[in-house]
Amino acid sequence: MQRDSASFVVERPVPASEGRTRSSRPIFQWAMGLCMGGACCAAVGALAHWKSSPPAGGAVFWACDRDAGRLVGLDQDLFETTSLQARAPLFVEACRAGGVWFSDAIEATPLSVQRLQRLSAQGEVVFGVDVGPLLDLATIDGGDAVAIELAPWGAARVLQVTQAGEFLDLFSHPQAVCVAGKGARIALGTSDGSLVLLEAGVRGQSALSEVALQGSLVDIAPSDDGWWVLDASGGVSGSRLLRLDERLQTLWQVFTSTAALSLVCDRARERVWLADTSQSSLRRFGPSGLLELALVELPASGLDRGSALRDGGVLLVAPGALLRFNADGQSVPGQGGFDFLVDVAGPYP
Repeated sequence: MQRDSASFVVERPVPASEGRTRSSRPIFQWAMGLCMGGACCAAVGALAHWKSSPPAGGAVFWACDRDAGRLVGLDQDLFETTSLQARAPLFVEACRAGGVWFSDAIEATPLSVQRLQRLSAQGEVVFGVDVGPLLDLATIDGGDAVAIELAPWGAARVLQVTQAGEFLDLFSHPQAVCVAGKGARIALGTSDGSLVLLEAGVRGQSALSEVALQGSLVDIAPSDDGWWVLDASGGVSGSRLLRLDERLQTLWQVFTSTAALSLVCDRARERVWLADTSQSSLRRFGPSGLLELALVELPASGLDRGSALRDGGVLLVAPGALLRFNADGQSVPGQGGFDFLVDVAGPYP
């Protein structure tokens, strides 16, 4: 262990992942970055109404600018207030007490060793641990981090890292790709369509329960009384959105006509925003899977991850900019000038 007055880093053996591949959002985003080029980024920057006024306050949002090697802090109006130098930040998740967890690919490749770090509300690195390549990162109610790590023996494993720095190896599954947590439970999604329920904080456990949902799960998010699940087996024809209860029973499901890879959930309003990664469109689904908004032919493509806003709107990442839409689906000023954004986190709900 190494420690100084500002931060400390835990060092542990990191699994080698050479020679293996797995479908994941980081890999997809790296490939997309190579294909889209600067012209698309310029167009997206124009859509975002790039603002250049002075910063207005402390960091409210944190964005991963992968190609610039920066974790960028922005205020409520999306003006930059601070930035943390990194190698290639890939994931960022908000914490309930302020600050964020984020991962940084320290060799700047999707299957390289990553450093999982915890930032304080003031933007200081207070904890870090080296891990293998991560396929997903989430928190348990804005507290402990949970992640899917590629393991050296061919499976993926579910990791929990507490805010005190304890490292827990919870569970292994050969097809694990996405994870979410709430309360005493962690939900694990697999590429062959299974949803597995685990107990938080228990090393080397067996699954509490498992349900076969079919398809290829790519994202999970907690609701107040269950889980949202996204199945991307439909490809460009569109993803399937499912709502499950606490017992993993399907309450409803809907085919979205949106090739989405990420859920952007508004838990307070029981809504989910889905951005199409293959076309310039955005849809919002409400309770019971009702389609509430469909925004098509947006002058930008490559939308993916995002953060639901407290006013009912949404903030989304495009390669060169942050795009913001209000609760009525109207585009409002965002922020441009980034190299290649891959994730954003707002205040914890």
